[in-house]
Amino acid sequence: MDPAIALQRAERRALWCLLAALVIFVATLFMPEHFVTGWIRAAAEAAMVGGLADWFAVEALFRRIPIPGLARHTNILIRKKDALGDGLARFVREKFLDTPSVVRLIRQQNPADAVTHWLGSYENTRQLSAVLVKVASGVLDVMDERNVQAFIRRALDTMIDRLDLSQSAAAILDTLTRDGRHQALLDETLDYLVELLNEPQTREFISARIVDWLKSDHPKKEKVLPSEWIGNKGSDMISAAVTRLLAQMEADESHQLRQAFDRAVAGLIERLKHDPDFQAKLDTFKTQLKGDTALNAYVGGLWNEWRSWVKRDLARDDSLIGAKITGAAAWMGQELARSDSLRKALDAQLLDAAERMAPGFADFVTEHIRATVHGWNAEHLSQQIRLSVGQDLQYIRINGTLVGGLIGAVLYVIAQAPVLLSRGH
Repeated sequence: MDPAIALQRAERRALWCLLAALVIFVATLFMPEHFVTGWIRAAAEAAMVGGLADWFAVEALFRRIPIPGLARHTNILIRKKDALGDGLARFVREKFLDTPSVVRLIRQQNPADAVTHWLGSYENTRQLSAVLVKVASGVLDVMDERNVQAFIRRALDTMIDRLDLSQSAAAILDTLTRDGRHQALLDETLDYLVELLNEPQTREFISARIVDWLKSDHPKKEKVLPSEWIGNKGSDMISAAVTRLLAQMEADESHQLRQAFDRAVAGLIERLKHDPDFQAKLDTFKTQLKGDTALNAYVGGLWNEWRSWVKRDLARDDSLIGAKITGAAAWMGQELARSDSLRKALDAQLLDAAERMAPGFADFVTEHIRATVHGWNAEHLSQQIRLSVGQDLQYIRINGTLVGGLIGAVLYVIAQAPVLLSRGH
């Protein structure tokens, strides 16, 4: 039933009760004086008083009643709306959101056991994964690409600014050269170069370059010379010579090229650490790197590729990301179930977080309640409350009428008791 219609019916019932008391009272005024007549009149009179008093109390909540001296105490909900909001906010804060109550509630709920039990169900972990996948997909949809790109550029610039290229490179090289580690790295490089030179594709590449050189620099001679044969032989000679040199370097730890490599690395480290001009060049390189269009475009392209891949994966029924989330949630549930100490640690962390966050959370909720109630339209609020509890308030009027009549009848009997007793004697 519509609340407004139900309220109107309740108001009519309360009014009929009051009118019935009035009719009975008026009727007794024209009856012969008798104990029963007086008793009925007293009950009806008290019923009218009770009904009218409760009518005034109920109506005073919702509208102004123009009775001299009392009008300023009516229309309570509209006049006291802001005070009602302040009181409600204070009540919620003091009775529900105080730190001891929040901590006690968390301790009673035993959250670690609840989380463990919940994550123990595959259906729950699957639903959790589905929710997180939808959230992630929604976040990607609403993200502003321009803001993301700007954020990536700022993050990249900040990272480059904080990077001391000279000192960082010097520290890396220091680590690599400690205990001859750079020589071991050189040996691996030499092995790789020897293998590379011995591959047919490498020799074919060298041969082709020799032929190209003959054609471009000696075109007339190239026409009468066996270019292909010269290219193949030259490639073999170069590969053999370089391979022999690399093998000598690898076999001789005191080889002059190794020593030159040591001196070059040591000189580079020294310049990185102490050469202002070299360091200035590196700083200039950092500045150029920050403004490099190609680098920014490359990083932005990486973001776009990653975002597209994630969106495609999230849209699939067999999403890899969703499967990873499901697996991670199931693993967490298994670990919590297996480790009592882990559950205790989780409970302790939650309690500690609650103690630290409860005051701020209470302030936020309190201010939210206060601001929300202050922002409500007073007339609308009064009407909504009347529709919500008005029927019960009308039953208070009916009860006031009936209880008033009962009390009036009892008081009349008590008042007439001496007269009745004297007649009995």
